[in-house]
Amino acid sequence: MDQRVSRRHRAGPVPPVGQLVAVRCPSVLCQNMLVALDGGAIGAHSSLAHLGQCTWSGVGIHDDREGG
Repeated sequence: MDQRVSRRHRAGPVPPVGQLVAVRCPSVLCQNMLVALDGGAIGAHSSLAHLGQCTWSGVGIHDDREGG
């Protein structure tokens, strides 16, 4: 069996440690989908459970972690 580890190539700079880059969509229809943040808001996404873009896309995120 091949034991080589594949590497992911990032398109941009690596975010600082602890910075939010993705969140779980709160929509029941998205089934807890992990979605990238886009400018501090939930990025555009859709799922097979609903047609078109999720209504939570574009909603702002506030980091309420302690020290965040």
